[in-house]
Amino acid sequence: MTEEKGGEIAPAIAEMFSAMGRHMQTEHPLFGKLAVKPVRFGRGDVAVKLTAEETFADGEAIHSGLYTILLDTLLGMAAWSTMEQFEPIATINLKTDVMGQAAPGARILCEAECSGIVDDVAVCHGRASMEGTLIAKAAGTFLVGTRSAQVSRI
Repeated sequence: MTEEKGGEIAPAIAEMFSAMGRHMQTEHPLFGKLAVKPVRFGRGDVAVKLTAEETFADGEAIHSGLYTILLDTLLGMAAWSTMEQFEPIATINLKTDVMGQAAPGARILCEAECSGIVDDVAVCHGRASMEGTLIAKAAGTFLVGTRSAQVSRI
């Protein structure tokens, strides 16, 4: 399966994103504390703004592990946004490079793009920035169509 970036998100995926957004803002223990606000959702393109509070600080800066979690999640969302129908995914590989720091309370823009899905592997990249300054970047691949052991037994 191969998809190209650009255009509208498939209706079923748009519905899933809507539900995910509500869940992230109201019930998700991590994302609820980050005040995540959607900026863009398009085919192969996802962006959110968030505020990382002192809870996520390692000294005077936001812990770099938070960027890995955020970017992995957004890269996966970018992969989903390229699909015509929902399929489960699993991270195959994720590389995150931290380039800078953000202080607690800073507004951070996180963006992710999916270049495409080839042979059931989604190829994605993303970045986190603060006021135009790059804080972290990530590259990831995701296996499309995975099934967990629990789901396979049903």
